[in-house]
Amino acid sequence: MCLRSHSSSRGIGRWLSDDWVHVPTVGANAKGPHLMATADPAALKGLYESIIGRMAANPDMDLVTMRSMFEELATASSEPEGVTYAEVDAAGVRAIWCIPQDADADRVVLYTHGGGFMGNTADSHRKLAAHLAKAAGARALVVEYRLAPEHVFPAQLDDAQTAHSWLLDQGVPAS
Repeated sequence: MCLRSHSSSRGIGRWLSDDWVHVPTVGANAKGPHLMATADPAALKGLYESIIGRMAANPDMDLVTMRSMFEELATASSEPEGVTYAEVDAAGVRAIWCIPQDADADRVVLYTHGGGFMGNTADSHRKLAAHLAKAAGARALVVEYRLAPEHVFPAQLDDAQTAHSWLLDQGVPAS
């Protein structure tokens, strides 16, 4: 996981300096530390700078272009080793299973991707969720919730609740 201490309040640009700290994380069933960082921090920094530049140059950017631009962030994430993926229909909600080797089948992370309910996808956050699942020694179910403004709030929460109920129906214990 990449963390950065900061004292600036200049917005997203504050995260683009070179003083990133890589924090090893160890899951309950993990075999040693797993770094959940990009394979190339300089490339990730460049990608963020590119996004900031494109948004600044086009403050009226349309939603389709903005969504496409943020999907590019997934290309900078490293693929976790020893994790397989499976698409699933969770009672009408598209989702992706991230299944680390040796994961405890009774432990599941229900993962809802970031994006303010209007951007990003299960695909863009698949690798991040897989790193999290691997570190936790659990499987992760990444929910592809409906996006706003096409689907007004609380559609996104309804999709997450549907996926949670589906997990319970599959016999995954609530905890």
